Amino acid sequence: MPAAAASAVQAVVEAGGPPAARLLERLEERMARLAGSHGPLLGGYAGAWVGGERLHGVALSKEHLAPHGATLGAGVVLLLSEQACPVAETARVARWMAGQSARQCGPCIHGLDSLADTIEEIAAGTAQPKAVQRVERLASLTARRGACAHPDGAVNLILSALEAFEGEFADHARHGPCDGCTRPPELPLPARPLSEESARKAAPRR
Repeated sequence: MPAAAASAVQAVVEAGGPPAARLLERLEERMARLAGSHGPLLGGYAGAWVGGERLHGVALSKEHLAPHGATLGAGVVLLLSEQACPVAETARVARWMAGQSARQCGPCIHGLDSLADTIEEIAAGTAQPKAVQRVERLASLTARRGACAHPDGAVNLILSALEAFEGEFADHARHGPCDGCTRPPELPLPARPLSEESARKAAPRR
């Protein structure tokens, strides 16, 4: 977990009291100190990114988060450092989410895999024209059609990333990987092994 997110959460635990109010206060403090940092991911990997410019004045409540398509979900709040690449991070998590499929329905087997493929192509600068529109179309064909809510969470994460990091996705589509793509990943993933197919696709491209 990036230091900004870890220290914010640790401060909440140590401070006690109303967690939501204190967490928002700590997050706003960290965001103010990290000029140019990316906005938070709220609710874990089935949650949503909220752009840093939209964070001010947002309370950690259903009413305040709903207009941003976000909830606290699992209670996980993550921040990327200024040096991290949100496109590369999104591609990595999208591939992991595709690998967590129970492979019981089409949206999981085909939808999430195709979404991960397209996000990876954007990150690598190898995507076909209108790749972002392809992601949006695939998302519309995947969301709310699965046997469970797993595809919905993955779609929510991906679409919120497209909105929060619109400029970064456009730059990658035009110019390919940025310096941040070569940095070690920041978003934590469980150590549970991926399936052979997903592990192959998650391996760095050469």
